Amino acid sequence: MNRKLIAVDVDGTLINDQLVLSKKSTDILLRVQEKGHIIVLASGRPWRSMKPFYEQLHLTSPIIAYNGAHVFDPKEASFQELRKRFKADDVKDIYLKMGPAATSFMCESEHMVYLKRNDSYLNHYFPYEKETSKVGDIIENLDEDTYTMIFRSSHQNVPCLKAIVEEHDGILFRPWSHSFYSEAYIKGVNKGSALIYVMKTLGISKEDVIAFGDSDNDDEMLSLAGLPFALKDCKSPMLLQKYRKTKATNNQDGVALTLADLLLN
Repeated sequence: MNRKLIAVDVDGTLINDQLVLSKKSTDILLRVQEKGHIIVLASGRPWRSMKPFYEQLHLTSPIIAYNGAHVFDPKEASFQELRKRFKADDVKDIYLKMGPAATSFMCESEHMVYLKRNDSYLNHYFPYEKETSKVGDIIENLDEDTYTMIFRSSHQNVPCLKAIVEEHDGILFRPWSHSFYSEAYIKGVNKGSALIYVMKTLGISKEDVIAFGDSDNDDEMLSLAGLPFALKDCKSPMLLQKYRKTKATNNQDGVALTLADLLLN
């Protein structure tokens, strides 16, 4: 069997709803790697909150962070890092125009997290309590380009936020599924564009890519895989309609069990 590149989303896909990577999944994925296959984590999370899962799986592969805006290999210095960031002036303008319509606003660089206010929900996915951070007026605090712009608002304010974001050249807006949160992203930058970069760098063809996801922002990545899977009962009707489904959910080790059927049995 050819070596496979396995691109896998983290939240709602690889880990369970308690944000834990189970021992069963870990054991299976370690065996998959022993067969020579490559596991690439692809998430909207920053590297710092992907690192525990990367280390738990003893990975030695590139990672795709910030939905494709940051691609690098923690173990291989020769891998050419890919960075796509928002200009600080655009971030400040969006923040200023959103005003109180965005009750929470977060952006970050590689070295600093900037927050309008402390946000315990975002701290689960973009943990900042142990990081260097600035809380307060983004206009005063921000002095560099950032990988992220994340907002919390009522659903009635979403059209307004979308209009504000998308008046800026090359910047688009998307809400998070079943959430009061939304984010800005750079046009053409997604998990799919990042996966293409990784495939080219590693010399992996489409027929040797297996991908797993659970949200609309995984669509571009799944479309590039020879074997794409949406997680059973995932929150994206679009993915469930377009792609084959895993037999089990993320709470039932769906990714690992699918890989065991494909690569170990």
